[in-house]
Amino acid sequence: MTRRRRSRKNTAEAIDKKRYVSELVERVAMLEDEGNDDSAYAEEAIEWNDRISRRERKAEARNSKLLRAKEANEKKKRERDEKKASDESEDTAEAESGDNRWFMRKKTFLDVDLPVWMVLGWIAILVFLMAVAFLMGSLVVLRPRYVIAAAGKAEEYGELFSGDPMFDSFGYRKSVSGSQPSNLLLGRSPILAQTEKTLARSMIVIDRQTGSQILKENPAIQRPIASLTKLMTAYVVVTTWKPEDTFTISVSVNPDVESSAGLPVGETYTRDELLSALLIESAAEAGYTFADTYTGGRLAFVARMNEEAQTLGMVSTSYVDPVGISEFNISSVADLALLTRAVLLQAPLPNIVSASAKEICSLSGVCTTLESTNKLLSDYNYFYGVKTGYTVKAGPCLVAWYRKEEVDFVIVLLYVEGQGTDNRFDIAEELSTLARSATM
Repeated sequence: MTRRRRSRKNTAEAIDKKRYVSELVERVAMLEDEGNDDSAYAEEAIEWNDRISRRERKAEARNSKLLRAKEANEKKKRERDEKKASDESEDTAEAESGDNRWFMRKKTFLDVDLPVWMVLGWIAILVFLMAVAFLMGSLVVLRPRYVIAAAGKAEEYGELFSGDPMFDSFGYRKSVSGSQPSNLLLGRSPILAQTEKTLARSMIVIDRQTGSQILKENPAIQRPIASLTKLMTAYVVVTTWKPEDTFTISVSVNPDVESSAGLPVGETYTRDELLSALLIESAAEAGYTFADTYTGGRLAFVARMNEEAQTLGMVSTSYVDPVGISEFNISSVADLALLTRAVLLQAPLPNIVSASAKEICSLSGVCTTLESTNKLLSDYNYFYGVKTGYTVKAGPCLVAWYRKEEVDFVIVLLYVEGQGTDNRFDIAEELSTLARSATM
């Protein structure tokens, strides 16, 4: 039965009951007039009258509640309409007066109630952060110059750029008037300026005995240095341990990712045998083993590498791993020249870096033949090592030691241009010829 039918039925029953009660009341009244007292009829009439009264009171209360709710809803609707009309009239008035700029209103463009001072404060903070980001980006570009100045090495590094009338003491190319620098090219020797081709993005030739710079191009610019990192690793090793100290290979490396000599994990070698693997074959497992054996582990070893770099005056150098796999191992050709001079003063490193091949054996008798990738040792005259390096980010790199008669040069190349990695050896030979000409 539907709700409407039930309602009709209940209404009909109520009418019938009301009519029945009315008849009872009339009958009671008639009996009273006749003097008879029919209490049964009287009680039944009173009971039905009470029930009807209660229902009528409930219905009246329900109708009153519904009426009040309806009036409240109508009142809220009137208030909303009035507020909307008021806002529209205010907007129209502001538009007509020309004073409707969004930042003069209390509400923001997000329609959120915020004070004007808070909105302006957030705008000021945003502008400040943008300015800081711009300054940080500028410092990244200018970092070599500021690092040199901050380290108090301005006078020392000024020698790198001396003799070039086109550059100031920091390597900035002077403008035509000579008053202001016009770009950040950090120095080029006059003899290199006469060549039509760019040999490498950064290069330097120094006299190993005196340390004077003979040729240079961008000598203070920081670049990734790949396996040239191992020169500092070897320097820390020879200044930390004795030749009779032994080391057990702690890790194996993937030869497709890092250079390796294939030294078996668990085999034990003397210091100099493991140094030979590090510098001749550029074995990454040797570098990791030295770092893992150091007191405090790899992190402490890398921290020691950075300390030694500061001690040597390598102001543009930073290391994050002991083998050069990270692109964040960075230095400059000027810094690497300083390091190479220090390395060649530490026995037995000059003999190791001059070897094109060598056989090393572990204490248990496991032998490995090492072969150098430095073709200067086999295909060129008067070269005695020192180290090669290559990653995609660093490009072909080279530190070479050239010695002939009274001439003793250290040559450093970072990111050699041209096809393949062998081009760096031809460039080193060409630079040795240019340097000899410059010193005659």
